[in-house]
Amino acid sequence: MIGTTVVLRSAGGGLASPSARLPCLVAERGVADEHHGDRWTTLGQGHTGCMESRVRYAEIRPYTVPETLEELAGPATGVVVLPTVLDWTPKRVYDLSDDVDLRMLYETVLREAMHVEELRKFLDPVLLSAVWQRLWLPPRARSMWEGRFPQLVRRAA
Repeated sequence: MIGTTVVLRSAGGGLASPSARLPCLVAERGVADEHHGDRWTTLGQGHTGCMESRVRYAEIRPYTVPETLEELAGPATGVVVLPTVLDWTPKRVYDLSDDVDLRMLYETVLREAMHVEELRKFLDPVLLSAVWQRLWLPPRARSMWEGRFPQLVRRAA
């Protein structure tokens, strides 16, 4: 739309600004309109009226959280191979004795698990508590887990 000419007629037959007709579309693209006699020209950056109302995927993305930490029964030692449904990267093998591997495994499972059974199979409650504060998680996922399990914050402190 940037740099193109758009002509819209209002209900009364006069010209209507594209941003008046499509305020959120225009706002999401960050464009402004300029009137040139018989037409409106989309100029570029400027209009941001609807940006605050846009919902981002990260704000609504589903995360799975178990009812209790005790139901987590994943391994505490050894090597774990994640299924491709959870980890589709070339590195799907994680050594739990390696701190970087452990954190990568837990971050992946916490982000990608869609069923509580996946959490139960791959997460250990003691290891989870030990690494919780060092995990790089989406804010909403962290908030959901800490909301249900405030002991994760207390144990890590």
